Amino acid sequence: MINKNKNAFLFVLVILFFFLLGKIHDLAPSIFMISAIVVGLAYSLFTTYNYRKRKLKYVVFPSVNDSNSEFTFFFFGSALLLGAAFFYCMDYMTSIWLYVVGVVIVLLFFNGFYRMAQGFLNIKSGVLRAYGLEEEIKVDEINYIEIHHNRILLKAVNGKTWLASNIKIDKIASQEIENYLSKNLVKQPVTIVNQLGGITNRNSSI
Repeated sequence: MINKNKNAFLFVLVILFFFLLGKIHDLAPSIFMISAIVVGLAYSLFTTYNYRKRKLKYVVFPSVNDSNSEFTFFFFGSALLLGAAFFYCMDYMTSIWLYVVGVVIVLLFFNGFYRMAQGFLNIKSGVLRAYGLEEEIKVDEINYIEIHHNRILLKAVNGKTWLASNIKIDKIASQEIENYLSKNLVKQPVTIVNQLGGITNRNSSI
């Protein structure tokens, strides 16, 4: 409920922001939106670069939606390419806008070819976040983690459970997840069960 209210509040703020931009200049909302898209696509490429150089501070693994993500980039890139060509030939688009759209198209295709898996697990500031989880989890609430090929099960001291699903984990990825958890939960009394590997007990340091 809190996340839904937060998303609704952010949506209202975005609408209000674009309304105010429109009052400043007619093209301001379009310029801001395109700038945000370019920055987002460029950041995605930068993140993929860091992943391939093994510079990310969290673990990445495949998800069931990876192929859909690749298709999405190519679909929108192709649609923009055809649309831009049509509007330019019909004199509905100036050269400057053609260059801007061209940059977006190039970034979309690069993101389609040069991409990384969508699944992730990240522990930062005492909070665990993972692909497929509907909420963030404080690590001091966790006492058991079980890794499967298609899900990660987490259990709390009070018996509450969380499930990260829609993922595709092989033996190598499961070992990377286990190593990451062992490293970042070293001071937590957490049992890590890797169904594709083995069992690791992490006891609190004194």
